[in-house]
Amino acid sequence: MSGPLDELRSAIEKRQALVLVGAGVSIGATRGQVVQVGKKTFPLASWTGLLHHGVTYCAKWVKAELPRGWAKAVRAEINVGDCGSLIGAGTKIEEKLKAPEGRYITWLQSSVGALEIVDDSVLAAIATLELPIATTNYDRLLETITRQPAVNWTQRHKVQPILRGDAKGIIHLHGDWDDPRSIVLGHRSYAAIERDPHAQAILREIFASRTVLLVGFGGGLSDPNFGPLLKWVVEAFASSTYPHFLLCLEKDRKSIKLDYPIQPLDYGKTHADLAPFLRSLAPSRKGPPPEPPGTNGPRFLINFPRNPGFLGREDELT
Repeated sequence: MSGPLDELRSAIEKRQALVLVGAGVSIGATRGQVVQVGKKTFPLASWTGLLHHGVTYCAKWVKAELPRGWAKAVRAEINVGDCGSLIGAGTKIEEKLKAPEGRYITWLQSSVGALEIVDDSVLAAIATLELPIATTNYDRLLETITRQPAVNWTQRHKVQPILRGDAKGIIHLHGDWDDPRSIVLGHRSYAAIERDPHAQAILREIFASRTVLLVGFGGGLSDPNFGPLLKWVVEAFASSTYPHFLLCLEKDRKSIKLDYPIQPLDYGKTHADLAPFLRSLAPSRKGPPPEPPGTNGPRFLINFPRNPGFLGREDELT
């Protein structure tokens, strides 16, 4: 009788899975890049850290437009930590920076757009799974490792080919920093994505057609950047016969309250165990790797010097 890990391996081997990447992956890859607020530090790659960076940016560049006590009040809202409070803080930052134009663009460039990879082990391990990848992150760290283009939820014509396996790309469900109009941060942008039928269709297609492996969402429903969507998945696909898996630390598995079809699956005792665990899931391909999309045309032999040893073995030489 197969268990959850066997089901996941089978879905990966059959290319019926998709990796959904959360903030935890970017935080681990960019460790050391933090936002200082008083005596506390917050990872810049986290939603909380980005919002604190936004408050600091507003205080520096639009200080004259800020009411007395604005920064302190917004930071207090961020520190509440629930989804509604964070969206409220994001709304205030959007308004002061005149999103999606003006200084909002330069803020994104100087914050999430400036993230640098320090440890690429988990990113590289995700790439070895050879699966479609989606993310709630705004950064382009995955693109740096995979050399795939960024595709956000507003680019309707580009998302479906990726899900069908006809094209390559990293799907940004909450937007890509280099396209400020796609960023989902405050009430304005959240309302836009909730009203967009294509964005909702993308989510339904992802969870209805594939086994989703969630990486970097250790908090489960308590993750403010993804909790509402996980709750929606549980309600919308309660009768599904295909489970989805949320990777977590061994010590956190019992404390994560998730209902079917999302099942917690521990990858080890420490964060250092994540990359090896992901690599262990990589499919064992027999024969040559599949041709990347768009390369199914005629192949041309490189004009190597002829060698009698290759006579009649042009395919091997190619």
